[in-house]
Amino acid sequence: MSAHIVAFCGQKGGTGKSALAQAFAVEAAKEADNVLIVDLDEGQRTSVEWGQCRELNAHLPPVEVKSVPRLRAFDYADSCDVLVLDTPGWSDDLTVWAAKNAHLTVLPSKPTAEDLNPTIRLLHELRAKGLKDYRAVVALNEVLDEKEVTWAREHLKTQGYTALPGFLRTVRSYREVRKIGKAVSETIFGSLNSEAMKLLDGIGKALAYSQKHMALDAPQLARVGNVRSKERERGA
Repeated sequence: MSAHIVAFCGQKGGTGKSALAQAFAVEAAKEADNVLIVDLDEGQRTSVEWGQCRELNAHLPPVEVKSVPRLRAFDYADSCDVLVLDTPGWSDDLTVWAAKNAHLTVLPSKPTAEDLNPTIRLLHELRAKGLKDYRAVVALNEVLDEKEVTWAREHLKTQGYTALPGFLRTVRSYREVRKIGKAVSETIFGSLNSEAMKLLDGIGKALAYSQKHMALDAPQLARVGNVRSKERERGA
């Protein structure tokens, strides 16, 4: 796979997966030639409809969006520079499968117990399935005030996790721009764009960190695999 792959996942809907997936794709498209969002929610098609609006309104940079069946999520990894997965609200083996095949998994969450606790359970599951902690990050979304952010970060800390720097507030402008095919980093308000960019930059840095450490871990994993193969041969 040649693409940088980022999956936006979660155990429930309404946490901002599509908004962040779209915004990350837009910012990535400012530097990469070929950015593709694969919308895996064949029922909602949220990103597909957003992409159609973006193309109709000729917003730049262009971002391609395709509706793709879940099991074909990674079919386009060799034909684009950045592959963004916008997933439905799963909590099954497909979530783990997507996370294991992506370079980074972003778990958007509202800063409430109702949303954070399922996110923490998913992080526990990913860890239990062997996914390194650096390959999954929490992004706080739909924030009402700083007190919520403080509480959320402390709650995550008690479970051994952290949230990315920055957050997205609950504001009408973020919703309005998405209706016309723009991203939350493309409002008419510089302060809102700056807030969104802090979170998006955090995703970009987490992606780079994850890819670096995946590359460092690869030789070690290969050595472990070779040792186990030899052990199986001796035991045969």
